[in-house]
Amino acid sequence: MYDTKLSDEQVAGLIVSMAAGDRAALDRLYKGTSSRVFSALMRILRDRSDAEDALQNVYVKAWRGAPKFRRERSGLAWLLTIARNEAVDLLRARRRRGEGVELVDEPADPVALTETRYIVRQKILECLRKLSKAQADAILCVYQLGYSYREMADRAGVPENTIRTRLHRGLRLLRQCLDRDEDDAADEMGAQGDEG
Repeated sequence: MYDTKLSDEQVAGLIVSMAAGDRAALDRLYKGTSSRVFSALMRILRDRSDAEDALQNVYVKAWRGAPKFRRERSGLAWLLTIARNEAVDLLRARRRRGEGVELVDEPADPVALTETRYIVRQKILECLRKLSKAQADAILCVYQLGYSYREMADRAGVPENTIRTRLHRGLRLLRQCLDRDEDDAADEMGAQGDEG
């Protein structure tokens, strides 16, 4: 594997170049991020062969999706989100085929559960957008992608305590944002009940 430790700004710049059709940017992106992406895939898939296949698909999807990338986003978080989605899709395909994926009891109403998850996910994404880029990136990389504090500090080029501070403050702000959304929803429901 490669990995030239690209900064998040460099990753974002390469994605923008890919959107303009620069194939060399795709090569540089692969060489500069494939080790990290592969590690994220291995954490989810736990199978080297599947992770290697998924890795190739991640960069194909990144190439195709580059025109939709927004420059203000974290380039690495965008790429790792593609990786996570690819891994989850692969796990679902395995499950449909009944291959080595432990089946769990289905919820009574899978549609309602899916809708609830979607709503919660949208609220979290909306609140993450209100955080600083550094805070949101730290939360996503540590809690969603499984980076250690040390890995995240190395990636961001800051001391480990800075990552801890970003996480602490970011999580506090995220919790406040989500609590406000819940309070707003309760107020709305109360107002609708008063009107009825």
